[in-house]
Amino acid sequence: MPWCPQCRAEYRAGVTTCAVCGAALVEERPPAERRATALARALARIVADAAAALRYALSALRLLRRNPSLLLLPLAFAAFNVVETQTGRYLTYRYTAWGRRYMRDLQGSRVHRAVPISWGRVGPAIRWREDVQRFALPVPAVALSGTAQFLLATTRYTARQTYLRREVALDLLVGLALAALSALLLAGYYGVAAGTVGTGTASWGSFGQDMRRHWFRFFLLEVILIALMGGFSYLVFALPYVPVLISAANRWREWVAPIIAFSLALPLYAVAVDDVSVKEALRRSVIITATGIATGLVLLAALALLQYAVLAPLSAAAESFAAYHRLRDLVALQLANIPWALAEKLWQFFLGVILCLAMFYWYGEASKRFHVEAVPVPAEGPVAPSLEALG
Repeated sequence: MPWCPQCRAEYRAGVTTCAVCGAALVEERPPAERRATALARALARIVADAAAALRYALSALRLLRRNPSLLLLPLAFAAFNVVETQTGRYLTYRYTAWGRRYMRDLQGSRVHRAVPISWGRVGPAIRWREDVQRFALPVPAVALSGTAQFLLATTRYTARQTYLRREVALDLLVGLALAALSALLLAGYYGVAAGTVGTGTASWGSFGQDMRRHWFRFFLLEVILIALMGGFSYLVFALPYVPVLISAANRWREWVAPIIAFSLALPLYAVAVDDVSVKEALRRSVIITATGIATGLVLLAALALLQYAVLAPLSAAAESFAAYHRLRDLVALQLANIPWALAEKLWQFFLGVILCLAMFYWYGEASKRFHVEAVPVPAEGPVAPSLEALG
């Protein structure tokens, strides 16, 4: 099998050029190096991966500029989610006993600020962990959090065990239903995105075919992600009420969930591009993320910086707006906050589309490093996308 004399990475048969440094591959494995030389080459590999991440992001932005139709579906999801969430909160606080009592207590609080966008002292840290978790699914689909909150508000005055059982059951049912719907829509969208990255032109004619072909595997991957991340939340509920234990469990959950999401970042791309099984897609995701961690970190850092550049001044404006209306009607403020929340989500989903396309490039380049016997490639099916598709 060919090897890169610079990066010392093994490639599958038929590859002639290193996808990282561009060196010509050789047939024999390079000899072992001294520790200092190996460290220098490792640092060079990290720098090359970081530069590749920026190249992927710029290529994704150019591709999106040539194919703006790729924004239609994600931005429609964003608009629906914002309106549904804020409307659900309004109905909860206006028409349920728990909601009215909660808002009365909140109205008398001097420390409360009903701000739709939070970039305070703890905001950036919380949003950074949310971004890492969202890295596994950069283009979210339909969410019904407002509806779920309204349904749960009707059970707040029941016994605690009954309420917890209903909350868990409702979360499970809503989560599975939304996972199925999201898988159906995202399977078609990722198929179109893969074709766009491979050819340079968006073609929505294969949307329905990609939905039927990939939706079940997308559904299984989303269920795995929900189970791994949601399992930690329910585990905290099951622990005995010991402050130190609860605090440690919450801290563990905050950092383990992003690690899981980061390790499961690329299975959807493996399914959309190479049409592989769920097991093989998870395997490829873990390998690519582990061997190209610098690429993922740079993509996340760029995403966070772009978010902060827009959301920080937007948050200041939202705080001023909320402070002006706080003492009037906190319930009506839920509807008044829709434009602010909509601006936030539209920008986040726009960045999510860029991240999604960049990760297609990342997967296409990284998959070239796989050993042919270790990771079989289907004889037929979509070709892994490359940067040359854009010319």
